[in-house]
Amino acid sequence: YPDVLPVLEELQRNGYLLGLITNGFHVMQKKKVSALGVAQYMDALVYPDELGSDRWKPHPAGFLRGLDELAVSSEKAMYVGNDAEKDVEPAREVGMISVQMCRRGLNTVKSSRANFFVESTEEVNAILKNRMV
Repeated sequence: YPDVLPVLEELQRNGYLLGLITNGFHVMQKKKVSALGVAQYMDALVYPDELGSDRWKPHPAGFLRGLDELAVSSEKAMYVGNDAEKDVEPAREVGMISVQMCRRGLNTVKSSRANFFVESTEEVNAILKNRMV
């Protein structure tokens, strides 16, 4: 999506630590992350597959690893993801602020546990500007 990289650049410029947790076989996921050009913005890259195939999201292990690598407490962290079960639920389980991405046309099933719902990454930036995270 064209809104993603500009927002990552702005967040990085504003001093936010950024991380990515992505499911799938780590060899393929690393290739995807590289191809998308997002690795350069990330302070932590977590591939739950490297923790064991039983640690894929929604297991909280990848979320805890990300928090550890960023050296931030869960209540100071925000997680943005589209999947209610694999993103919102485990983020809330470990105590993170959860933002569910509900882009138009994707028929996302909204989670009752998400703190916020957004349709673009620009809206994530707006949330951060209105709250101290």
